[in-house]
Amino acid sequence: MVRKNRKFRDTCINFLNKVTDMNIGEKPILKSHAVPSGNFIEEPGERNVLLLGDAAGLGDPLTGEGIYYAHKSAELSARAISDFFNSSKDVNLVKAYKHYLNPVFKELRISKVFRDLAYTRLRYLAYLANSLKVYFELAKIIHGVSSYSNIFKLYIWIKAMLRV
Repeated sequence: MVRKNRKFRDTCINFLNKVTDMNIGEKPILKSHAVPSGNFIEEPGERNVLLLGDAAGLGDPLTGEGIYYAHKSAELSARAISDFFNSSKDVNLVKAYKHYLNPVFKELRISKVFRDLAYTRLRYLAYLANSLKVYFELAKIIHGVSSYSNIFKLYIWIKAMLRV
């Protein structure tokens, strides 16, 4: 995109030069890294350090969306920290956080299954069946109207399609 849109690069450089002391040259070295998606960390922390959002690999495998999971993991880490400080028992911080994250892990596992289906056989089967049901159901998830755990009817339909 940057190669095709020189104005975008210039706008970014001008913005960064105005709001920072970095004095970026005309041809800065641009670096990036893929956000982990579908490979969340089973032990999202150690001792008194908790990993949140992308650092914990909490990107949605199907859509790549991560803002929701970043916010959700922050909320859940706050609960675990509260448990840690408010409990009279010896609470393991990472274990408490992982307990709160279990529903998120479940969602991401289901999403990974649908990602694998959507990017392989499912796409072609939906075209062959002349049905948009799969795409409408997945769109509901992408738009936050539905949840992966609420689409087992779709799973049954897909399973029936795969047998054909």
